[in-house]
Amino acid sequence: MFYRDMADWVRTSDGGGSFRNACYWILPGDGSKGALWRTENPLLGTYNIYVWYGRLPHGHSATNAHFVVATRRDSREFMIDQNEDVGKWNLLGKFEDPLYVKVTNKADGPVAIDAVKFERVR
Repeated sequence: MFYRDMADWVRTSDGGGSFRNACYWILPGDGSKGALWRTENPLLGTYNIYVWYGRLPHGHSATNAHFVVATRRDSREFMIDQNEDVGKWNLLGKFEDPLYVKVTNKADGPVAIDAVKFERVR
């Protein structure tokens, strides 16, 4: 469900909780580097979408990590302070027919990625 060129991402040992040893981070940039989560089959229906990110070894993470949730109708952008709510599921919102979740390196600090959860509501 996760793919993208990971050559510029650094693996770290603290994804937090049950996601240990699976957290990655990247230095801030112009937004040309990113990661994308999507399913093999289209998700039809309503889903809560959550993101999980770990604490970075050097301490400070982006205060404006750029996430995008795309659906069959439109997309919504989120700026997330990754220094808050670390090591837990963070709800982005409820979405109808989601296609993917994307994060880029367009931020004011290192961006952490770990996991995305699509939870069917109806």
